[in-house]
Amino acid sequence: MTDSSLLPDICFHLRCTRTMLSTNIRRFFRFRLHFFLFFGLIFLTFKNDSTHDCFFYTHIIIY
Repeated sequence: MTDSSLLPDICFHLRCTRTMLSTNIRRFFRFRLHFFLFFGLIFLTFKNDSTHDCFFYTHIIIY
């Protein structure tokens, strides 16, 4: 997925115009970082849980 195809998605969620401000981009990347850290800690905590296995094998391995 290219950056140009992500722009309408980001703008829709941030309720902005097509011109992206640097603060909006920073907010998006900061959210993404915290999102992955949070879910990474959850799935590492419950490593033997079936939820972890389901997420890992359907999302991580594919990419």
